[in-house]
Amino acid sequence: MMEEKYTMEIRAKVALSLPNTFYKIVLKYDTFEKATYDSYLIASLVANTKSEEEAYNYIDEITGKGSLNPHFKKLYDQISKFTLEQINNIIENSLFPVTVVDTKNHFKYYPIFDATRMNDKVYDGNLRDNEEKLKNLIMPKGDKIKFLSMEYSEEEGTLKTDNYNAIFSDVDIKVDLDNGQYYPISKDNFDLVHENEAINLEGYLGDISDNITEGNWNVLSNSIVGTFSKAKYVFRDTNKRHCVINSDCIKTTEVINVFGLYFYKDSKYDFSSKNAQLCEDAINYLMDSKNINEFKTKSLIWILSAIDEKVAQKVIQYILGRKDSKEISELALRIIKSGLEKGWNHDVLFSIKKQVSSADYKYLYRLDSDLDFAIEDILGIDDIDLTSHDRKRKQEYISKKENILKEINLMIGEITNSGVREKIKSLSKSKLKDSVKKFVDKRTGHNKKDYNLMSLEQLEREYNEIKGMYYGDYHEILKVINDNN
Repeated sequence: MMEEKYTMEIRAKVALSLPNTFYKIVLKYDTFEKATYDSYLIASLVANTKSEEEAYNYIDEITGKGSLNPHFKKLYDQISKFTLEQINNIIENSLFPVTVVDTKNHFKYYPIFDATRMNDKVYDGNLRDNEEKLKNLIMPKGDKIKFLSMEYSEEEGTLKTDNYNAIFSDVDIKVDLDNGQYYPISKDNFDLVHENEAINLEGYLGDISDNITEGNWNVLSNSIVGTFSKAKYVFRDTNKRHCVINSDCIKTTEVINVFGLYFYKDSKYDFSSKNAQLCEDAINYLMDSKNINEFKTKSLIWILSAIDEKVAQKVIQYILGRKDSKEISELALRIIKSGLEKGWNHDVLFSIKKQVSSADYKYLYRLDSDLDFAIEDILGIDDIDLTSHDRKRKQEYISKKENILKEINLMIGEITNSGVREKIKSLSKSKLKDSVKKFVDKRTGHNKKDYNLMSLEQLEREYNEIKGMYYGDYHEILKVINDNN
């Protein structure tokens, strides 16, 4: 049994300058148009007079020497030559016979493919040699239309470069002239219509293979190659492709040399875990070239989020070791929360601490408790996670705060229960009364403060103010009230 031979092929866009013959068509045919009142009148005159003299006399009677006189006589000369059937058609059906000379049709014939292109459609052969088919394509349809003649003028068509879909294989080359049907072309003819320039691949970083893969291939030109080295962030990935890092993706370019031509294919890959290796290659390039220092932060975070966390950690530490960054710090914190707690540098953790919320300090504390945590920073951290020194600091802080709260509540409670707020209403206006009223209004009833939410520093300020009132104006106003009673 013979082994079946597999045919390689590639579909690509290719720029061709196709020689062609341009044909203009002059089409003549009889048809009818709506008859005017003038033509109806003169047709009736032709049908009902016996001679030209009789008709002219009638026209003179109805028009005199006005401008309609020569117009009607000229129309009479035209209609009098019509057949009786045509004259009756004007009178009975208002159909005036006309001969149309149509010059708007044209087509191109491509001898290389033996195909004709007309009105964005392609036909096999030269339509010039198939008059019946051409006539059917351009003649208007209708019972009252009569073909008269069709003439051609021929000239060499303009040689214009256009892009065409083509199929290249080890058997032949085929080109689509726009109708989805591919026409074969010999390699010699292809070389004549395609500018097969010598390609300079100096700016291309990838490998050149003969392996045809899935995708949209195009014939490579030096103008395309020139764009390869113009991109800012260009590298070679582990799959030996030419790569460019854009703000939202990585574009790869592959080049193959088959059928005596160079082809290229561009592909785009987003910054996601499914493209982790490519993203890691991009990061390695940015680090090695030092372009990491100027690369857009938003795009960098997308790439770092797509790669292995340990690799991302190294990059993050490099960046935060040189400058603070809120966005990079937040990414580092997410990686820490996900479980990567080892290997973080002290200075980097300190940089992260400056950028993130204090509610997240507990994650940093577990990694390094020596990050200048203030007492307020460790209050939300479980005692079991605190060092013995910080646990003692926290307990002393809480104890001191509780004692102050107790003293405040005692003083405020006594002031509230004394009824001083109502009792001072009957007193005459004075600075002492205003001072006590302002204090009571601010700290009792609906305006009562929530001291539990205050820091120790805030609480101490409140305590000193309340204590000053309690042992000062409050007791003084009580004496005034008692004296008045």
